[in-house]
Amino acid sequence: MVRAVGSLAAPLLADDFESGNVYTPLGQWKQNLPPLAGCQLAATGAAAHRGAFGIQLIDTSSAVASTFVAAATLTSPSAQTALYVRFWYRQAAVTSAGQVLPLLVNGSGVNPTLFNVTLDAVQTAVGGADKNGTWNSGPAAIATANNTWYLFEVAVTGIGSAQGELRLWRNGVLLADIASFNLAGLSAGDISLGEPYAATGTFAGELHFDDFRVDAAPQASRLQWSTVVGSRPIGTCFPLTLTLVDSVTALPAAAPYAVVASLSSSGVAGGFYSDSTCGTATATSTLPVGGNSAVVFFSASQTGALMLNAAHLDFLSSAPMNVVVTAVVDAGQPDAGQPDAGQPDAGQPDAGQSDAGQSDAGQSDAGQSDAGQPDAGQPDAGQPDVGQPDAGQAGEGLSPLSVGCGCTEHGRADGALWVLCAVALWLIRARLITGRCTATRRPPAW
Repeated sequence: MVRAVGSLAAPLLADDFESGNVYTPLGQWKQNLPPLAGCQLAATGAAAHRGAFGIQLIDTSSAVASTFVAAATLTSPSAQTALYVRFWYRQAAVTSAGQVLPLLVNGSGVNPTLFNVTLDAVQTAVGGADKNGTWNSGPAAIATANNTWYLFEVAVTGIGSAQGELRLWRNGVLLADIASFNLAGLSAGDISLGEPYAATGTFAGELHFDDFRVDAAPQASRLQWSTVVGSRPIGTCFPLTLTLVDSVTALPAAAPYAVVASLSSSGVAGGFYSDSTCGTATATSTLPVGGNSAVVFFSASQTGALMLNAAHLDFLSSAPMNVVVTAVVDAGQPDAGQPDAGQPDAGQPDAGQSDAGQSDAGQSDAGQSDAGQPDAGQPDAGQPDVGQPDAGQAGEGLSPLSVGCGCTEHGRADGALWVLCAVALWLIRARLITGRCTATRRPPAW
C-alpha cells in the first residue's frame, strides 16, 4: 500500500493502559461478558511491558471447549478496507497446556469471526472466515515460549472485496500469509483482546498484554538506522538518522507519540551528541509524534570497530550500525619535500662531471697533442746533426740543412730563418710519413 510517510499523527485506536483502567467509563474497553468463574482481567503493574500498567488475564478455570473466558472489547473503526492490529504479548505462566486465542475480530459474514490468532505449545496461527463462511488458516510451526514478550501484528486487507489477504507477523517476521481471501461484502466488527474463546478448554495460566493499537495503514514496529556510515576518522562529528519503519513494507512509519529512543555504543570510546559540533552530549534521540525520523551525532575518541544501537520498549530494536573509526590522515607527509627535495636533480648528475672539462678540459687538446711536443725543438735539438755524420768531413761540422736555413751547431736560428727551418722540417716529416723520401738517411725521431 502506498501512503504518505509520516502522515498519521495517531492510530485509529490505541491503548497503553497507563490510566490503570480497562473498562469504561474510566477505561476505553467494553465488557460484553463478565469473566468466567475463577478468571479475571485488569490493568496491573505486573503486566506492564512499557510504562506502569498492562492488561493481566488470569485463567484458573481449565474450562470446557468453546467457552468465553475473559476479554475486553473495542468497536472496530467503520468503513475500513484494511485493518492493521498490533500488541505486545507475554505468556507469563502456564499451569495447564492448551490453545490460547488472544485476539478475535468479528465480521459481518455467515461466520461471525473475520479473523483470530491462536497460540499453543507447538504452533502460532492466524485464521479467518471468507464470505461463504469457509475457514482459512495459516499455521506456522513456531511455539510461544513462557515469560517472553512478543510483538504480534495482524493485517487484513481488501475488506469488502474478493481480493482479501490475511497476514501474521511475530517480532517483525512474517509467519503466515493467506492470499485470495474472498471478503466480498464483509466488514469488520468488534475487536476483542484477552481470552475471548477457549478452543480446547484446557489452558490455565496467566497472560499479559500491552501497547495495543489499530490503524488503517501499516504501523511502526522497528527502529532502524537509515544512515550508511562505513568509516569515519577519529574525532570527527558525523550525523546519524534514526527511523521508525513498519513490518509490512519496511518503509518509514509515523510515531504514534513522541518516541524517546535510548542510544548506546560499544567497541571504542565515544559519545552521542544532539548538535552538529558535538558539543552537547545526549543518551537519547526523540522522534516526534507524527514524524518518522530524528538526527543525532556521534564522535569517537579511539580507532577501531564501533557498534551503535538504538532501543525503545514499544518497538523492536534496530540492527546495530557498524562503523570503522580510522586514524586521521596527515595531509602533508606525502608532499613534505622528501621525494622532491633536490636529491635526484641537485646537480649531481649534471654538475660538470660529464661536461665540466674532464673530457674536454685539455686532456685531449691542452697541449699534449699540439702544445709543442711535435714542434718544440726536440727534432732540431742537434742530435741528428751533432758531428757524427759530418764531423770533420764537411769542414765546418754543419749539416747542409743547418747551413741552408741559417741554423747553428746548436739547432738555433735567428728571426725568420728559424721559422723557415721549422717549416722545412715539417715538410721533410710529411714526406717521410708518406714514404716519398728517397734519402738513405734514417729520419730523426720526433
